[in-house]
Amino acid sequence: MLSQTKKRVVEAITNTFEHGTPQAAYESCERLKDGRGFTCGRAGFTTATGDAYWVVDRYVRARPVVPLALYLPELRRLASLPACDAAGRGFTGNLSGFGRAWALAANNDPQFRAIQDELNQQLYMIPALKLAKQYEITTPLGRAIFYDTLVQHGYTSSADGNESGIDTQRILDLTGGRRFGESETMWLNRFLHVRGQMLCCYPDNVWPASADRVHDLRQLLLEGQTNLSGNVLLASTGVRIMSAPTAPSSVASWVLPA
Repeated sequence: MLSQTKKRVVEAITNTFEHGTPQAAYESCERLKDGRGFTCGRAGFTTATGDAYWVVDRYVRARPVVPLALYLPELRRLASLPACDAAGRGFTGNLSGFGRAWALAANNDPQFRAIQDELNQQLYMIPALKLAKQYEITTPLGRAIFYDTLVQHGYTSSADGNESGIDTQRILDLTGGRRFGESETMWLNRFLHVRGQMLCCYPDNVWPASADRVHDLRQLLLEGQTNLSGNVLLASTGVRIMSAPTAPSSVASWVLPA
């Protein structure tokens, strides 16, 4: 169970790491030169990993005559390529103008933003909470760590298809299970250490630069901010996320769907 207030803070943390602001950047769509083609929208949906295709496909089903519909065949083709075909999946040569079309839809159509919200829940928030439950992670910060990891890395089958890839399952495997007498905070610190090492050592110019987000999450652990109460400072960005006081019992909490 995660209250709506805590869920907002959890999402705001990752929004800040991804876009520099606590607000969801629905309109963002750019090539980061990380092998994943275009990275777009509130959760960094990419053309190389297929989730950008899922967003556009769902949108075009609802709005058949929109500029993004022109890109659907190419997005479908990219998503169908083998995971080991990193160069093929990361190809953007047939996506000229895609970023502008994405931003146009995000800025002008609430339905496109709503579809991004829906897929963010289905692909990242719900799996993060289920994974946290599986690993007996109960604090809002612990759940935020799982959510942020899934948004940045996905769960498994990384797009580059080789052992240098980073995904949540590999981080979990390298971290190992909870040791006898090990607290949640201690285990999460080990998990973040592994994730940070993988980011810092990754052989490109993009992933190592994002390791600051792991440092910020570890700092919150060290400060005892496991409940994400008060002002949550993300030091690498200088952004403070305001967490409202604990909601009264009359305010609904967000629970996993059955």
